[in-house]
Amino acid sequence: MKYSEKELVLALIDNNPQAYTYLYSNYSNSLQIIISRIVKDSEHVSDLLQDVFIKVFGKIKNYNAVKGSLYTWMAQIARNTAIDYYRKHSKNTFFTLDTEHHGNDSKMWVFQNNDVSDMGEHLEKLIPERKAMIEKVYLEGFTYKEAAEEMEIPIGTAKSRARRALRTLKSVYEYRAKVA
Repeated sequence: MKYSEKELVLALIDNNPQAYTYLYSNYSNSLQIIISRIVKDSEHVSDLLQDVFIKVFGKIKNYNAVKGSLYTWMAQIARNTAIDYYRKHSKNTFFTLDTEHHGNDSKMWVFQNNDVSDMGEHLEKLIPERKAMIEKVYLEGFTYKEAAEEMEIPIGTAKSRARRALRTLKSVYEYRAKVA
């Protein structure tokens, strides 16, 4: 059976097993790609994909079509799940920037410092607009476009704020690495 998005959501809310099968077979590959861009270990990617579908099935009643398509909602759940896993299991990096999601003109930013336990303290010292952008893009998993729309600013301004904040944070950790 083929479902419209509205029919699929209603069938999922009604716990229709065919709808679950349809959802998985039509969306699992796309969601797996999103996860694998953040988490590189394919074994963990498969586990995280299952976690994503469990979350989707458990939260389907919270889905709001006015805020976006079903796929966009599930993609955000996948991105957040992968970012949470990455943060929990990564010891050597704090920020990475996926140029596919953030534009080809972006640079990869990686903090190669084992001790980033005081990152929150340094974030608090940033200009509020820059701090908010870092939180949206890097900690909450928004794209620059999504963050710009939510903050009601041009996308160029969003990118500038993030870039300047990252330069500030990078300089703190580069300085500390030189002194150590």
